[in-house]
Amino acid sequence: MGRAGTAGPLLLVAIGEITVIMANAKQSRGRRDSRRQELNSAVRKLLDPNASSSDKEAAAAVLREAAIRVARMVNARHFGGSFDEATLEDVVQDLILKVFDGKYNPNAGSSFINWAYTVIKNALVDRAEKQSKEMVVTDITAASGDASPYDEDNGDDADPGGSFLFVEPGPDPRDIAAEREPFCAHDLEVLTAIPVRDRIILLVLAGIHHRVPRNTWLQWCNDAGLSNSFPPPHLLGVGPEHGRAKALAEELRVKPDTLHAVWHRKKRYLQKLKAMQV
Repeated sequence: MGRAGTAGPLLLVAIGEITVIMANAKQSRGRRDSRRQELNSAVRKLLDPNASSSDKEAAAAVLREAAIRVARMVNARHFGGSFDEATLEDVVQDLILKVFDGKYNPNAGSSFINWAYTVIKNALVDRAEKQSKEMVVTDITAASGDASPYDEDNGDDADPGGSFLFVEPGPDPRDIAAEREPFCAHDLEVLTAIPVRDRIILLVLAGIHHRVPRNTWLQWCNDAGLSNSFPPPHLLGVGPEHGRAKALAEELRVKPDTLHAVWHRKKRYLQKLKAMQV
């Protein structure tokens, strides 16, 4: 009698718990589907040739925020958190460029998060392997007594303290900028993959910020919290050597080493610009 009397209430409790679990699972799926739609919508906006620069900027920011969370998860789960934040940001910016290049299809019913997880993991694996090889080469070089990679006789542009900043060899960016031809849509999309403040620093250091359409430049300066007259006139006559970096650092109230770090992390994006391939 006792067992028969308690079986009914226990069954009802079990059914109630199962119902709650199923409801929570349904809500979770709903949130995931909503997030997937939001991110796919951002990708479509980023690839829309008719979208405004501000809309593209907002879309890139949404994707960057989602991707950096994925990158931190991958870093913690597979690499023990060995990669620093700057490296993760670089990997995420490369991922945004892949989106620009059409590597992810938002209309295929796929998940941006799942795709980003795979791309970021592979990128970090490649970097880990590269770092291992560089460590071996460095050890061999040190053992053989060869010159330091920062030896002035090697013609390296950066000194060990990271205080100097030079534009890469090739056509003088000031000569290119003097042509006053604006960046094409492709180049602006490449630059949009870089956080706006770093983007401005990179272009000013390279001396090619003049090639950004005026309205776009004003929007970027506004987004970065800079004045509409940035960069100030006294910076325009400073050459692409230590002087320009020092003057820009003083204007932004940051250390020259900060600009040095931005330059060396982001300068590879200049090679992706069609304007720099002339």
